Amino acid sequence: MSKVLRLIGAMALATATVPFLGVSPAAAADTTIAPSTTGYFYAEGIRKPDESPQAPPNVTNTAVDRVAAGNLAVAAQAGQEDKVSFLLFDLLDVTPGSIVTKAQLTLPLVPNDADNASYGQAPEKVRACGAGDEGFNGDDGVAIQDAPARKCDVFSAPAKASADATSYVIDLTKLAQTWVDTANDGVALTAADGAATTPFQVVFAGGDKIKLALTYTAAPDSVLPPVAPPVTTPDAGGISGGFAPAPSVDSGLGSVSSPVLPVAPAPAPGVAPVAAPAPAAAAAPTGPIALSTSARPTNQFWLGALLLIALLVLLSLIMGDTRVAAASSKPSRLARALSERQRSTVARPAFGRPATI
Repeated sequence: MSKVLRLIGAMALATATVPFLGVSPAAAADTTIAPSTTGYFYAEGIRKPDESPQAPPNVTNTAVDRVAAGNLAVAAQAGQEDKVSFLLFDLLDVTPGSIVTKAQLTLPLVPNDADNASYGQAPEKVRACGAGDEGFNGDDGVAIQDAPARKCDVFSAPAKASADATSYVIDLTKLAQTWVDTANDGVALTAADGAATTPFQVVFAGGDKIKLALTYTAAPDSVLPPVAPPVTTPDAGGISGGFAPAPSVDSGLGSVSSPVLPVAPAPAPGVAPVAAPAPAAAAAPTGPIALSTSARPTNQFWLGALLLIALLVLLSLIMGDTRVAAASSKPSRLARALSERQRSTVARPAFGRPATI
């Protein structure tokens, strides 16, 4: 029983020592963000002039497209796209190299009213695709010819109804990872493949009502930028910083004459000039310091942990063995021979008289 307790204690000690051999995995960060900009494009919308820096207002009238200002829509008519929308999320706080484990987009549905109309809608008729790099910025009812490309061959994910049926949700995990690794051109909301055969329209709330639930693990390594040490030049008065440069001729302060420097006196005859001490070599600037902040245990970490556990178990077994071999009580041959000789030897009498035995 004592050996079992010692073994358990050794394993507990090894387990407590393992965290000191490496860095524990970094915790995942959770955040929820709203789109930084949106875009809504309509088949019958007004074309945006090429020289216009901003999109024109939606002059198609809500009675025509049945989408209130600021909302987004996906629709199909006559077997073609009729309305498409775009979203852009700012991921500047996510450092390059981070691993995105979850990116779920939630699109709240807008109930039908005088300004918004949804008909024939279903989650499977809407999908999210990668967006082209043409860009969008607050477009509202602009002609669909001015919309960025829909790169559904690069990324495509279907929409699903939320648990309370008040929103559509789309998994953008793979697309969000490309936003971190390469370029962030946003996401396009368009009709699913084959959904344009029957007319439909679905209207989503815009602005900060749309949410992207993002979970990611920060980059495992980071390198600090090099910091150049300040260069100080002691002046004649012992104050660091050196002399300020003289103003230039074109600075508007008039002509500046060169300062007159005193001439050093000539050395006395027969006296060798004393050489000035050589300036000390400037310290070489230090290079960039790389700090390893590995967020995951390495193979050397696990190998060291296993070796430590094995060593502690072995020490526990050795220290727990109380059996000690007892010293042999059997006399040696030399002892037996001396004993036999002593018994067989006759004691000699004192003063030469025979002893009585």
